[in-house]
Amino acid sequence: MSISYKGYNSGTITCEAGEGLAVGYPVKINDSDKAVPAGNGDTFIGICTAVRGDWASVQVSGYAEIPYSGNISILSHLALVADASHKVKEAGVSDVQTYYKTLKLDSAKRVIGIIL
Repeated sequence: MSISYKGYNSGTITCEAGEGLAVGYPVKINDSDKAVPAGNGDTFIGICTAVRGDWASVQVSGYAEIPYSGNISILSHLALVADASHKVKEAGVSDVQTYYKTLKLDSAKRVIGIIL
């Protein structure tokens, strides 16, 4: 039997959606106060959970699962940033670093579970 962390302390905000945003993408807020996909090496405020017309729902707290790229070998506090393919990756030395608690690492499905 496995445990699910989904729903833990989950909080979302509603933002105007910028161009190219889709469900599951790491999100940042641009200079026009719109939610947009975080670019390669960008920090992110949350994960897009819905897009309807000009509006997006962004999960900014709680437990979230998101695809990752590169190599992640441990569960702990990891510095994560967005990558070029709308996944997350471990931050490089020159990246601005935001740390996340990681609770799940599914290397077969390439999904990481984090507390935002």
